[in-house]
Amino acid sequence: MRGAAGGRCAELYYDGFALSLVAKGIGTAIMPWTALLGRPPGIALTDLGPNPPTRTVGFVTTPDLADSLAVRALIRELRSAPLPDGLRPLGPSRGRTA
Repeated sequence: MRGAAGGRCAELYYDGFALSLVAKGIGTAIMPWTALLGRPPGIALTDLGPNPPTRTVGFVTTPDLADSLAVRALIRELRSAPLPDGLRPLGPSRGRTA
């Protein structure tokens, strides 16, 4: 969350703290939906329109586990999952492939 108070801007790294400031009327925030599931009462959600910000995620493992059958199968499944409408793959992997 980034907030401005008295002309100053603050960066917050804890969703719960950001939500408590919003609930008290001290700030506003753009947050992932998962952080809003347990939000305090009285917080209004606003749709950010047809092209909202997105978040890119990746899979992290150790070199030892990267070669395991289970991890390789999981990565294959993740890569084969259909993307929601409007999303596209980022391109070739920058790491090891399964």
